[in-house]
Amino acid sequence: MSGERIVADTNALIRMFAGEAAVVNLLVGTDIHVSFITEIELLGTTRITTAQAKKIRAFLDQCRVIGAVKDIRNYTIEFRKSTGL
Repeated sequence: MSGERIVADTNALIRMFAGEAAVVNLLVGTDIHVSFITEIELLGTTRITTAQAKKIRAFLDQCRVIGAVKDIRNYTIEFRKSTGL
């Protein structure tokens, strides 16, 4: 790591997971922080596959998630997925 820290928002991470080179290059080697809202937005949808969710979760496990405790985040993710919110 270069020692640089960055707070990545949901749209930037969606673009990174889509393989957009400019975003990937910006994030490589940085200490990435994300809001718990970003975590919920990325994982709290039925539009992703199990494989995509695992990839996102593995990535987020390498990041610092800022905000609510993990139990609340996980409950909110499952609630959003089950209600379609």
